[in-house]
Amino acid sequence: MIFYQTSCATGYECASFADLNDSRLFRDLGPEPRAAADWKPLELTVENTDERGRPLRAASVLTPDRTALAFAPNVQDALAEILLPWGEFLPATLDGNPMLLFHGTAYVDAFDPERSNTAQPRKILPKTEVVFRSVAEEYDILTVSTHPNYGLFYSERIVDKVQGTGLFAGVKFVEVAHTL
Repeated sequence: MIFYQTSCATGYECASFADLNDSRLFRDLGPEPRAAADWKPLELTVENTDERGRPLRAASVLTPDRTALAFAPNVQDALAEILLPWGEFLPATLDGNPMLLFHGTAYVDAFDPERSNTAQPRKILPKTEVVFRSVAEEYDILTVSTHPNYGLFYSERIVDKVQGTGLFAGVKFVEVAHTL
């Protein structure tokens, strides 16, 4: 099975956490769901012009970094059935408007260090191959418990589902890992 990570699609607006420390805070939430009373909404910013000042297309779903998806509450119902089995929605804001962040809560010891090649030689371009143990195939969205800073990984099953919603045009799915 193939696993993907996200980045901003070319030509679409990109989001980020307004405070860079919030990226680390969100990444370090861990597998436990958050109680609404314990959560302070994080602020997002959006880049809506390219480097030449040309407007970028609006995106329904944004990817502020590898650990999160962000979207407006009006698309929550369309995404709930697909995403909520693998995490939770937490409040955020963008320019004072309410947003939601998807926080993945499935942490899995899936990294196979014996079959992966993640070494980075100094003089040649690195050939990175990330291999997951077969247990990863039981999950559609996961965080590798031994390497949470790697962010969320999406199975090919869920990529097909979310792309079928028509809401993910602004998200690029990049193949980064597989099982044998």
